[in-house]
Amino acid sequence: MATTVAPDHSPANPTFVCNGLGQPAIGTLRAFTVRMLRIITVEMESGTKALQLSGSISDEWVQELRECCETWLAAGNVVTLDLKDVQYADHAGLALISQLRSRNVIVVRWT
Repeated sequence: MATTVAPDHSPANPTFVCNGLGQPAIGTLRAFTVRMLRIITVEMESGTKALQLSGSISDEWVQELRECCETWLAAGNVVTLDLKDVQYADHAGLALISQLRSRNVIVVRWT
């Protein structure tokens, strides 16, 4: 299981971001952004890649989520987004979820 954690954006703290292959990579931070997105990648025995999301799908995290999903989809994986712990999605985040659903990404626990 690989973990993708959006930063708290304090300039001194490095963070893990998804490199699309389920491996953590050190990212760069910017100051004063409040919203965060945590992505935990779970590889199921069936070959499905489940992305458990928590936080906000907004701002720069929309592109981060898009890149993670695109990498898994390009490799021929079935992708599931678990949105149980998502508290907020902006217009771009909602549009991304809609686009991913049209590409057969399974969305679960969306309220």
